Amino acid sequence: MPNDILLNITVDFPINKNSVQRLFFTQPKKIIQATQESDIQHCLLTIEQEQLKGNFVVGFLSYDNALTDYLLLFGVYSAPLLIKPWSNSFQSFQVDPWRLSEGIDKYTDKINTIKKHIKNGDCYQLNYTIRAESRLLQGHTFDLFEHLTDCQAASYSAYIEHQDFTILSFSPELFFFQQGTHIHTKPMKGTKPFHPDDSLEKQKKSLEESVKDQSENLMIVDLLRNDLSKISRKGSVKTSELFAVESYLDILQMTSTISGKLEPHITFKDTINALFPCGSITGAPKKKVMEIIKRMEDQPRGPYCGAIGYLAPEQKNVFNVAIRTIVHNKKNNQLTYGVGSGVTWDSEPLDEYQEIRNKINFLSQEKPYSLFETVYLHHGKCFFWNQHFARLRQSAQYLNFVLPDEDHYNSINLLYPTIADSSFRGKFIYHRNGTARWELYPLPTEFELGIVNFASTPISSNDFRINHKTTDRSIYDQQFSKENLHLFDIILCNERDEVTEFSKGNIVVELDKLLYTPPQTSGLLPGVLRKYLLENNIIHERILHREEVINASNIWLINSLRGWVKVKLDLN
Repeated sequence: MPNDILLNITVDFPINKNSVQRLFFTQPKKIIQATQESDIQHCLLTIEQEQLKGNFVVGFLSYDNALTDYLLLFGVYSAPLLIKPWSNSFQSFQVDPWRLSEGIDKYTDKINTIKKHIKNGDCYQLNYTIRAESRLLQGHTFDLFEHLTDCQAASYSAYIEHQDFTILSFSPELFFFQQGTHIHTKPMKGTKPFHPDDSLEKQKKSLEESVKDQSENLMIVDLLRNDLSKISRKGSVKTSELFAVESYLDILQMTSTISGKLEPHITFKDTINALFPCGSITGAPKKKVMEIIKRMEDQPRGPYCGAIGYLAPEQKNVFNVAIRTIVHNKKNNQLTYGVGSGVTWDSEPLDEYQEIRNKINFLSQEKPYSLFETVYLHHGKCFFWNQHFARLRQSAQYLNFVLPDEDHYNSINLLYPTIADSSFRGKFIYHRNGTARWELYPLPTEFELGIVNFASTPISSNDFRINHKTTDRSIYDQQFSKENLHLFDIILCNERDEVTEFSKGNIVVELDKLLYTPPQTSGLLPGVLRKYLLENNIIHERILHREEVINASNIWLINSLRGWVKVKLDLN
């Protein structure tokens, strides 16, 4: 149908095992939608036809049509945008406290009813869900999305903006990935809260060895093996990484991977009909538990428990399971978040209710800090990537992050084909649990002679945020006020009145025809370009005081993105 619908989509999907790239889709050429079940099969065929024409087809499948009216909604796009096509509102958002739709007494009754179904042989696992509800009081949903993306650090996040609603998904779960005839799925079943003060390996081992969680996971593995076998070549369905444990910022999840080789005649429609909805959010046997779910759950699910993803040219399809997902109603600002757990005969209502509480914790968290590196990407090359990655790894070790590995290092190679003819500012964001995200931005505006001045208050040379590049920029932001917002940057000084750095780079001054930069002991970020210049004896370390900078022949801001930027000191 003609494009008369707003459909802006952002996806943070993997480009390799541990790293995702943020892509944007806007202004679709065509909309494919279904609001009735009778329309779905034709739409699925149309989606694949558009993919075969070389288009990207991006959108969602709903568990049911609650909250949005859509059972299926996709946009057809020529290609993704690498740079965000709209600007942030830069507003602080505010939401009402999140409230669960069921108290413990009602929830216990529901769990006991499910266990009766299990005892009677109607099912052997059922994924029962309830809702958490809130309202957006201030700010924009994209600001909320960016905040919660960093709180959850998931690998399959997505943001879908329609004129009537917005979907914010922070899913850690892969529904399926298909490339040609290869297909694999990675169901999640088995959860424990993550306690940052305890050993990660010890906690992972505890979940790996949990008999209850293994049993719960294995039931869904068997279900998905059966679903995959409907569309795969005989004997090709295999299970790998059984009972693997993945860590997120607030919880640990048990996953297993099932793969198969598709029969050559299998279409996208066949794949969805065989696999959707994912067995991890229904239970088993699938048809029977879906009937029970419909009777037992007080509220329909909508996009929650559906799937969000895209079809790309060259037969690449990737979809998440739309768990950890918020639907925002633009008319009344209502926020609805679905949350549930797999119920088996061994389940205890209090434990299941606590699991639900664990899964909504991130909705109310303060944004945790992450590490990041900003790099200069130019025509398929990155300057100083080895040095950036070494600094990131050093900071990760010092701050007790999961250490970045070869997959993280090599993720930049997967960007190069898409940036061969352009230049970008690349931002590599690295979370404590080892997940990472690439974001691309335009290069900064060139300044012929930026105006700078000293910050009004000193910073502590002992603050760890000075020595490591983190997303917590508050120590720098606090130095800016209405009086100095017009400046290109500010010069920071420590508690001993020693000059340290700029907020956006290191400082180099010319004194008696020699170039100097402050030592790291003064309290500063050891910049990549600074390190290169020191190693090559182009600049030299020296403690610098305010008067020396004032009397310097020249002053430069340096970093690996901008290079050398000459600045002018204005003390007025």
